[in-house]
Parts: sequence; structure tokens; C-alpha cells
Amino acid sequence: MRVIPYRKVSELDGPLREYLAERQCQGFETCCIVPSRRDRDWWRKRSGRDSFGFGISSEREIKLWNWEDLYGDVCSSFDAPRLRQVDPPSSRLIMAYVVNEFLKDNEDITEAMPGLKRPGFLDVLATDVRELMNEAVTPENFAILNTPSVLPELYRRCLAYHEEHGLMDSASIPTATLKLLSDMLEQAENWSNKKRFAFVGFMSFTRSQRRLVDKLEALSKDVVIFEPAAGAEGFQDAAKQFDLKTPPPAERETGVILSLRSADYSIEQEMIARRLALWSAGAEEVAAAPFPGFGDVGIMTPQRRAAAMEAALRRYKIPCSPARGRAVSDTIVGKALAAVRSAWVSGLDTHDTALLLTQLWTGAPLSLDGVAQAGPRGADGWSSFLAARQPALLGVFGAMVKLCRAVDRGALPVDLLTLFHGFLTAGGSWLSTLAPLADSHPDLDESVREIAASINELEAQRDELRERGARELGPAAERPLSGAAATDFLMNWCAKTRVPPPASLSGSVVLYSDDPPVLASHPVWIMTGVTRREWPGIIPSSPLLDAEVMDALSDSAPLPSAHDKRVQREALFRRLLRTGDCVTIISRSDKDEEGRSNDAPFLVDAFLSDAEKSGDEWKYTETAVGDDDFYFPEIEPEEGGNNNNKNKNKNKKTPRLAYAVGKAGKITFPVGDLFELLDCPFRWAVNRRVRLRDGGVKLLDAELFGKDEAGILTHKLWEGVWRRWHGESIESIASLAERELAENGEISASRLFSDRRLSRMAGDIKFYVARLASLQDDILGRIADSGRRLVAVETEFTLPPREVDGVTFTGRCDRRDLFDDGSAVIIDYKLGKSASYEKGIKRLNFKFGLQLSAYALMNGICEAGCPGVAGVGFMGHKDGGLAGTFEGDMIEIYLGAKKKPVSLAERAEEANSAMQQAATLLKSGLFTPNPDADACRYCSLKGLCRRGEVKGERPEDEDAEEAEEA
Repeated sequence: MRVIPYRKVSELDGPLREYLAERQCQGFETCCIVPSRRDRDWWRKRSGRDSFGFGISSEREIKLWNWEDLYGDVCSSFDAPRLRQVDPPSSRLIMAYVVNEFLKDNEDITEAMPGLKRPGFLDVLATDVRELMNEAVTPENFAILNTPSVLPELYRRCLAYHEEHGLMDSASIPTATLKLLSDMLEQAENWSNKKRFAFVGFMSFTRSQRRLVDKLEALSKDVVIFEPAAGAEGFQDAAKQFDLKTPPPAERETGVILSLRSADYSIEQEMIARRLALWSAGAEEVAAAPFPGFGDVGIMTPQRRAAAMEAALRRYKIPCSPARGRAVSDTIVGKALAAVRSAWVSGLDTHDTALLLTQLWTGAPLSLDGVAQAGPRGADGWSSFLAARQPALLGVFGAMVKLCRAVDRGALPVDLLTLFHGFLTAGGSWLSTLAPLADSHPDLDESVREIAASINELEAQRDELRERGARELGPAAERPLSGAAATDFLMNWCAKTRVPPPASLSGSVVLYSDDPPVLASHPVWIMTGVTRREWPGIIPSSPLLDAEVMDALSDSAPLPSAHDKRVQREALFRRLLRTGDCVTIISRSDKDEEGRSNDAPFLVDAFLSDAEKSGDEWKYTETAVGDDDFYFPEIEPEEGGNNNNKNKNKNKKTPRLAYAVGKAGKITFPVGDLFELLDCPFRWAVNRRVRLRDGGVKLLDAELFGKDEAGILTHKLWEGVWRRWHGESIESIASLAERELAENGEISASRLFSDRRLSRMAGDIKFYVARLASLQDDILGRIADSGRRLVAVETEFTLPPREVDGVTFTGRCDRRDLFDDGSAVIIDYKLGKSASYEKGIKRLNFKFGLQLSAYALMNGICEAGCPGVAGVGFMGHKDGGLAGTFEGDMIEIYLGAKKKPVSLAERAEEANSAMQQAATLLKSGLFTPNPDADACRYCSLKGLCRRGEVKGERPEDEDAEEAEEA
């Protein structure tokens, strides 16, 4: 046996080609064994499409196997019965059955160990049992255990169950293969006579794998291990495990590591995508090299951040292909199951159940305003409500209730899967509902594909349990599950079952949500989340594998200690660093999602130190993103508009991250933009001049109608209401609003009221309008009681323009109330909360909302008995309130209470100061970001101004809500 080390995968090609050619000349059949099936794809990719092996064209001369293929060939060659490998969901059933039988035999044990009855115990047990199998532990190895422990007994029962029913776990494949080779020695010698074995890509082996490799060496006398060198001190690699000497490296190793560091956890993926976009556009170089193309880039990111990474790449128009399909639990199917169980546990309350039934997959619209009025609860209440209001939803709701009742009552695993399948296909099925929508909304394509794949996987599992479950899986498949156990079974099936990934696109970034295959390599390799918490990370310990158990196994079958596992993590990290043929990029953020410090892993320093001692040449550069001088030409053009050379930014005179428009002639400016301009000039410029706004249509949340569209619609509605109103009319504003909603064809034909997917939003808008109409009826009532007379209501009133320092400021208010004494009140309708628009800018000492202040200044305020504006206010749909400044008796008329008066003159003075500052800014033509702007808490343009990379703030949930109101 010998070991041939390599460091980067690209170094493997030559020795492997030489080895295969040599064995071919000798007339041997070479069996190359790789760690996983995914490695076989990479083998073919490296060896070329026209050649199965490196220079070997016939599959009869080379076998490309994983452990399961090796076991299968032994079984078929020996004419031996093949043990059936159980999949993870079936293994879970067996574990649950074994634990249940154990508890029946040991009823008193739950008093001392109540956790044995909890579904979470199965996760701990499954992990420990697989480790024992990997290390070839037998029940006899526990013989010297002096203290009672449930693990040896449960492990013995699991093995006995497998043996009784002809089953095995994937971790037992090497042990099962070794047993056949040992028990049928004559067949084994004949089988191995013309075979030679090469293990490619194994840094180390488990104990069960080592025993099998030793056996193959004894049979064939020719086993070669192509080992990726790790170089981690104390790591038991393959050479040390078999006590073999490895040849020294032929030449120095070279490599480049670029470390990127951002301050904010939420934009780490954005940072990577932006860097790639800049590199591809020629705005920068990495490792002094031109961009190789997106098809040469591989990115590894933690599973929990994979969706964010994919979204960031797509925002920057970077094509990407996931290396593996998502778990069903991460798709709409899995999330819907979790939501259904949550709604059921809450008693099918009005709110949560209504949200479920308004999802696209239900296949029928549901009016939320009708739900709010009726308030259905529970299965019977909802069934009655749907029968009367929306019978088309009864099929989906019935399937949902049937599934949940079966979970509570108890059912066989196959029946639970059948009911779950019925839930996905009831009421015309999810697919028949969603597939037609994908024609007009391509963003739904991937969701439809994942739903179809999930249903296919579910059908396959159901049919397998139905046809072979009791016969091959045994009594574990025939034990009813109920309550938490049934829920755990379904949720575990979703977590362990993956849907196939979409077809890989040529020329696209490959995105890994877990470790890549050991034979994978990319010219550019990117690893995100490279922190000390992740590398080496916390090595979890098991409450079952305690010190007594480890000591009992130390002589006969020692298990890896926590230190061993930490060193294994370091070795894996070193291998991953070498996945980049040309450059490896690692990234981290200074703060994690909880705001805790994210330290750089010491593993990087150890790797570089060892490389230097070995004479290798690894270049390392760390960059704190935010300190560079790069920019997007489309967003930050050169001063004067010259944007031909994308690298001129290094010498440009204007500050980085500024939007320059050059000198302007005549400037007209709407006062509605005063706050945004003065709060953050850069944000205003990007929004208004570049017109780059955040989009993000969330189809499955039925958010197809943006707040701008909703705002325009409500403004049209109130304009129509006041056109219908006449001073002597006895009809209420509430009644007029209802009529306008029903009779205005432009409103009723809008997407908000014609698209059933927006039924929830439409119901909210109707509620807001009704509440705001009631407020205005109250104001009209107080006007009548005050003795004043409202002579006219003007809508879409254009205010007299005002010129300040050469800039003309314009404005148009939604409504102006005119009274018989010549005074006026200005009202503006807003979609959000009224008070949120009355915020000033503390940094500039503005106490009031600048839009209303400008309205007061431009219209002229009441002074010295002269008629003018007696009040200005915002009416907010979100809170149904009124906020603003009113004088005299208008305070009680509009606000409904006596409040401390605020001078409109003070507001007018603030407006004039704001206009002067705005004029200076507009004439300069340069708009720089304000890192302390009020809008920073919810601004979506942080990826452009990159304030978050410097400040390191975390966006909060309330900030997102505030953004909706802005």
C-alpha cells in the first residue's frame, strides 16, 4: 500500500493519469473509489467528455465507484444477498420504534431521563449511532462499561433490528462489505485477482473504512491512496493511519488568499456579489488577474445563508446554479406544512388561518375584510364560513384539517404521507393553481418546479412504504405515530429529503450550501462566513457519549475525541482553501447576526505559518471593504458626465460615493422631496435622478402592489370623494367613500381589486379608507358645531411657487379646505402613519416635517387678521390619524382636543431655511451620503453608499415597518 499526496486538485491529474495508464498496460481492472457520487461527476469533468478515465476510454478497464458501488459489485460477484440500505426517513422510523420498545421494557427510566420521550432525543441518538457504525463499534465493545447507559442497549437493538430485517445504514456499508470478503474468502480471492484499487480524495478513513482498505490490500497486494495533503499538526491522515511514508512535494506550492471583511452581517453576501460585479466589469482586479468568467467561480456559504447569497447574486445580474437541490423544508411545501401545524395548534384562529388561506397555492381568493367581520375560529367555524363565502376553498381546508386531525389521532407513516400528499393536491392541486401564473410571472418558475419535485419525492416515499414497508422495513413501518411523533416524522422527512437542483447553466457561478465534493476545484473559490465560530467552530458533545462510554471504548474501539474532531475541522479547512486553483477569497463580517464580535479564525494564520516554514509561496491580503476606491459607473459617474474610462475613479476629484450631476441651469424642485434631500443627498439623488429603487416583488406573499401604486390609488379615491361632496350634502364621507370604491371604474379595475392574489391588501385598504372617512366625518361635525362654514374643498391644489436663491420650489397639496372668513387648512393624505411624516431633522435643527412647513410658507399664513393658512396636517391611512399644526379654534376642530398651540410662523421660518440649504445643494450638483441620516435605519441603498460596512449597524424589524410608511 502506498500514498500519493497532492495539495490542489489540479495537481492530481498527472499522477492519476500515470497510474491509470500503468495499470492498463499491466492488464488490470482498476477500481477507483471516491468519497461520494458527486465526486464521480467531477471526475468525468476533469477527465473530459470523450474519455471515461484519464487516457482510458473503456469503462471495462476502469471502475469509478463509491463505497455503495463497491459493496454492490461484491454482492453481485459473490451471488450474495444484498442488504437493503435504509434512507434517512426510514432510519428515523426504526430509531423511533427501537426507543419506543426500549421504553416499554424500562418504564421507570423516564423518571430519571424524561428527555427520552422527546422527538429531539432521536436526533442525538441518530448522530451517535452513525458514529458508532462508522467506527465499527460492536455491542461487545461495551462489555467493560461499569455504569448504566442507555446508548449501548439502544445501539444493540438498532443493529439487531437491521440484522433481523436484512437492512443496513449507509454508515455500515464498509463493515458489510468487509464481512462478505472475510466470510467468502475463496470468492473474494477470485474477485480481486485482476483488480487494483485506488482510493482518490480521502484525507483520512473511519475505522470501518480502514479495516476494509486493509482487507483489499491483503487480497490484491496493490492499494494506492491519492490523499489531499492537509498539513494540520496532529491530524491522523491516511498515511499516519496506515503507518506509511509519503514522498516530499515535488515543488513549492503557490496560492493567493484574499480576505474580505465587512462590518455588517446582513450585507456580507452583498459584498461578495458586488466584488464579483466590479471584477467582471473591469473596475478592479483580483490577484492581478483579469476576470476569468462566472463559470470559473465557486462559492460556499452556510446553508442558512444560501438563499441570501443567491438573492444577492441575482440582484447584481450574476448567473448562478445551486450545486445541490434545497431540502423540502426550505421550499414552500415544507414551510406550508410548518405553518399549517402552527395554525392548528393555535386552534385555527382567525388571523393565522386567514393568512394561510390567502396564499397562492389555495387556488381561490379570500376577502380578508369579510373574514375580519365574521371572525371564524376552529375547524367547524371556518368550514361554515367558507361554505357560505368561498366554497372553492373547502377542499384545501378540508385536506388541511384531515391531515392535522390524523396527526393528533395517530396514523401509520404511509397514511401520514398520503394525507400530506392529499393536502398538496387537494382543491385542484397546488400545481394546477400556480403553473398558469408562472406564464405571466417568471419568478414563480422555480417555486413551481420545487413544488412538483417535492410532490414527486413524496409520492416515491409513500409508494415505497406502501409496497415494501411492512415486508422489508418491518414493524417500524406499522407502528402508528401521533402528536409530536407524527409531526416529527413529517418535518424530518421534509428536512432530510432534497429536491433535485435546477439544470446547471453554463457560464454561471456554482453555489454550494455545504462542503463541495473533494474532487471539485474552481479557478476562483469563495468561502463566506469564515469566522472562528465556524472554523473550527464549536465541537458538539453528546450526552450519551459521556466520559464513561468513551473510556469503555478506548481500548477496543476508540472514538474520535473532541480534540480529534477539532483537528479534522482544521484539516478540512486547509483542503477547502486549496479548492481555488488561482485565488481563494474568504469573507467574514465583524459582527454576527446577534451583534457579537466575529473573530477571524486562527486557522488561517496557522496555515500561512506552516506554508512559510515549508517554503511555499502563499500570498495573503486582507481588505476591510469600505476602504477601497471602486464604484459603479452607472451610479457614480465622473464629474462632468465623462464616464468612458471605468478606472478613472482613482483620480477623480469628487469624493467617492457621491452622485455628481454637474452645474445646472434653471432648477425646479418639489417641496415634497425636501426631507429626503436634506436628510441624505445621496439617497435622494439615486432615487430621483438615477431612479434606482429597491424592487423585490414577493409573489407568494401576495405583495404585487407597491406602496407607490397604493398611494396613487388612495389619492384618486379621496379626490373623487370630495368631488362628490357638496357643502349641504347630508351624505357622510364614509358613504361617499363606499360609493367611490364601487363606482369609480378606474379604481375597481385596478390590479388591487381585480387580482385575487391581492385580496388581503385590498381588504386592508378598504379598512383604512373606512377609518379615515370616519375621522373626516367627525371633523365636518365639529366644523358645523363651531359656527364656521366650510365653503369649498379644493383637491390637487397647486401652491404658488416660491423662488429661493435661484431655485424655484413647487408644491401641490391633496386638499385645501376654504372657510367663509378666507382662512384655509391644507391636508395631505399619506399611506403610512400620520405622525411619521411630521419628523424633523435633528441634525439640522428642524423640529417639524418640512413638507407641511413649506405648504404653510408658500400659501401664506394668517397674520395680523389677514386670511391665510390656519392649519396644515397629514392624514395617515395606516393609523387613521391626523398630525400637523393648527391655530386658534382650528386646533379643536381638526384635532378634536385642546392642545398646546404651535406657531405656524415658526414652521414657515424653518421651511425658508430648508429651502436655502436645498438651493445651495442643488446648485452645487454634488450629492454625498450622510452616514447619520434618519433614513439609514431602513434605507435599501446601503449596498451603494456602503454605510453599513463602516458603521456596522443591524437593521431591525421596526425599521422595515418604518420603511413601508416612508
